[in-house]
Amino acid sequence: MSHDFWMWDGELSGATCDHLISMGDEKWESGRILDTDNNSAPKHDKRVRSSDLSWIHDKKLAATVYPYMQSANEQAGWNYDIRGLELPAQLTRYSKGQFDSCHRDSLGDHQNSEIMPIKLSMSIILNDEFEGGGFEFVGRNQERQPNFDNKRGSICVFPSFMLHEVKPIVSGIRYSLVVWFVGPAFK
Repeated sequence: MSHDFWMWDGELSGATCDHLISMGDEKWESGRILDTDNNSAPKHDKRVRSSDLSWIHDKKLAATVYPYMQSANEQAGWNYDIRGLELPAQLTRYSKGQFDSCHRDSLGDHQNSEIMPIKLSMSIILNDEFEGGGFEFVGRNQERQPNFDNKRGSICVFPSFMLHEVKPIVSGIRYSLVVWFVGPAFK
């Protein structure tokens, strides 16, 4: 049986979540989007994405996240050929009113990349002091939708071509970590 996503509810400890937040390079920048149609540089478009980003360059991150990716890849029945994770990983901070509209992380092909394409994405909720900010898949008939709204330490792994979004934050600040896993292009 194959699944659209694989999820762990509240899996990571508060101490691990705090450590992951502290791993960011502390240089926050406005979230950008890629214009894949024109192959142009990333741009700021607050109508599409409103968030702040910091980057985790530490290779030790793999020890925390890789086992979850491997388990999801096997248990969900995807069995994708994954060769590693892409660094830096993205630490995202959403404040009141910020969001990330419907998007795909990758199509798993080489059209927009000289390197191995992203095949699986992982989103980890690192705190629970916020309202709103729900993580949702778009345009799919899911048996169960991930509901990360207030579940610190929750992990969701999914094929990177799935449409997904983060709903606007109503109050507080939401921190999440996004990690991408790469492998040879789909055939």
